[in-house]
Amino acid sequence: MEELVEIAIERGLDAELGAAQIWAAATAERDRLPSIPRADDKLPGIHQALSQTGATLHIARKATSIVGFYLLVLGPRTNSFEVLYLATAPQMWGDGIARALLADIQHFALERAASLELWVIADNTRAITTYTRSGWLQTSDSKVRNASGKLENRLELLPH
Repeated sequence: MEELVEIAIERGLDAELGAAQIWAAATAERDRLPSIPRADDKLPGIHQALSQTGATLHIARKATSIVGFYLLVLGPRTNSFEVLYLATAPQMWGDGIARALLADIQHFALERAASLELWVIADNTRAITTYTRSGWLQTSDSKVRNASGKLENRLELLPH
């Protein structure tokens, strides 16, 4: 029998460090880095995001293991949220964790009749495909947003 994924808002250093570890591993895999950066190197970004208004950290667990997460903040538009981080542990890719996270994000926003948006690296076709299959729409907005220098596209999900 397949284990269920449980997603809940969590606080504290353990959840933040778990999210940072997954972010480090997922971005290393995505960018084909020769090694995974230390989670401590990613922790300041998680902390900065959590310091924003309305920030919530949602952790996905299978049993006691953290297998994915997303981090939401209040969005730039009225009654909206922005997904700043969303990642699944690379060893869990293809196991439905991202779909579960996206369904949870949608449920969270739907309860608040809010729209959602996120920015995704333009050549990250794996992520874009996952988002669009979950109902996200690509917008015409694109820009270089981070120090990586990579072009990013904005996607949105409007309340139903």
